[in-house]
Amino acid sequence: VYDYLLPVRALDPELGGMPADVQDGPISLSKTQPWYDERLKSTFTKFKAALKALVQAAPEVRSEAELGSGSEQGSGKEEERAPQRSGVREGQEERAAAQRAQHFAGRKLYGSQGRPIYSWHNFAPPELEGNLDPQKAAVRGALDRIWVTGGMVLQGELFLLVRMMGDRFLTQQCRRLVAVAVCAHRGWLPADFLASAFRQ
Repeated sequence: VYDYLLPVRALDPELGGMPADVQDGPISLSKTQPWYDERLKSTFTKFKAALKALVQAAPEVRSEAELGSGSEQGSGKEEERAPQRSGVREGQEERAAAQRAQHFAGRKLYGSQGRPIYSWHNFAPPELEGNLDPQKAAVRGALDRIWVTGGMVLQGELFLLVRMMGDRFLTQQCRRLVAVAVCAHRGWLPADFLASAFRQ
């Protein structure tokens, strides 16, 4: 789990300043708050949509087990390809079982190998370029969810608490994910940016 404090001013420069009587600390982003106006509501709704689009745009890649099962492709022999297809089916069955286990007793349990895996090679700093092969397992990991859990007031400024739940986060991946969501929210990115970012 990774938490990121995002200043509301990053979403709208004219928002984020809090009334003088609001104390620093965690704060509920509720419509009942006197400072919660329609512009703020619209901004939050739009940003939440950008976070959702970020995950939806990520094409799922095969698991490491499935990648391993395809290491002998290209032999041209039917008898060697048949077990390979069987291994993929077995992997799919194991994944389905893991997904059922995740929701045991109505709760989603994290840590299962059956979670969707995505390639994050374009969400790490340039100095790691030599290790960011999109075909390698090192850049692949799960992002189960990214969402706004609440607000925080610091020195009179309103921040959003953006939470990311997953595993194997790359260096700077989380802050870059938030930055992409902010840029998408502000209309600073082309419509096909996300598709290009996840291209292998």
